[in-house]
Amino acid sequence: MTGRQIIIEDSGCALCGCSSSLPLYSALHIVRCPECGLIRNRHLPKFERLKQIYTESYFRSTDSGSLGYDDYIADRAKITRTFQRRLREIERWIGHKGKLLDVGCATGFSLEVAIERGWEAFGIELSEFACRFARDNLQIKIHCGSMADAQLEPAGFDAITMWDYIEHCLDPLRELQLANKALKPGGLIALTTPDIASWPARISGARWMGIKDEEHLYYFTPVTMKRLLHQTGFQPERLEHVGKYVDVGFFVKRAGLYSSSVEGMLKRAAHLFRLANRVLYVNPFDIMLVYGKKTGGIE
Repeated sequence: MTGRQIIIEDSGCALCGCSSSLPLYSALHIVRCPECGLIRNRHLPKFERLKQIYTESYFRSTDSGSLGYDDYIADRAKITRTFQRRLREIERWIGHKGKLLDVGCATGFSLEVAIERGWEAFGIELSEFACRFARDNLQIKIHCGSMADAQLEPAGFDAITMWDYIEHCLDPLRELQLANKALKPGGLIALTTPDIASWPARISGARWMGIKDEEHLYYFTPVTMKRLLHQTGFQPERLEHVGKYVDVGFFVKRAGLYSSSVEGMLKRAAHLFRLANRVLYVNPFDIMLVYGKKTGGIE
């Protein structure tokens, strides 16, 4: 924005405690901390309201560009393939398998992969629908609730994963503090989250597909993510952009969020060459993959 910046008094930054913020996308109530740069939704929901978002309609959404997924369960094969790739990388990184906790595990596909690969895996998930699906169909161990009420064993896990989770949290600092307590000394936290400093985000502005006004509460950059890790007892070990396996039809649909003409052109090409159902690994360079090594404890 140009000219004099408007200072907003509010509840305070979760990362540095600053009690004011600057409007970033005013129509969406997204603000930036003037001290540390953390970007967030100014109006954080109550915990009970947060739970109401993640019903079955979130996982089978008619408007996934704004909220949720087209059909998370129908995309199981592609999601599983993505988790296979990520778990292989974690195993290479830490050199062994052990106890793993996936926070925000949704319907448990990541846990299914981890168990098949030889991990002792557990999950935490807020959505009652997702927990029921995981228990009824996968028979895996999931705590339905939050990290705070999960009564995790101190220093009990070798690795904790948070795939597309931290941006949904009411208090990301607290979440990583709890993760620190649950990890063994030297344990690994691995997470993914949208990168609002990426070139797709900067070019697209408020139209960037990483901005979801109701479900995404925080938006991180490499700078604010590293600060979050340091403040919660982790040493940043890896930070890069990562992709996932999607079909060409999904990629074309997402392109339409930016340009209907580009979507039309890609849709015609996909139809002509019969590519709509072809599965590809796509890296849009706007999702951060972050590893942090536990180096200190949290009181």
